[in-house]
Amino acid sequence: ISSLCTRVLILPRPMLPQNFTHKSQEALQHAQQIAFQSGQQTLEAVHVFFALLEQADGAVPAVLKKLSV
Repeated sequence: ISSLCTRVLILPRPMLPQNFTHKSQEALQHAQQIAFQSGQQTLEAVHVFFALLEQADGAVPAVLKKLSV
């Protein structure tokens, strides 16, 4: 059976901003501002995390509130 199986290589698709929701685009823009204000030239996960936390009407704060975090 293994000789009948073929391997399929799945290449990652590029992350195109137009495929993101409006809220996601806002969060990424805010994350870039956070990185820039911190004097960093690269956008890292921590910047996105803080941007998502700061979205007053975003999903992350709502979930954390529901969890009493």
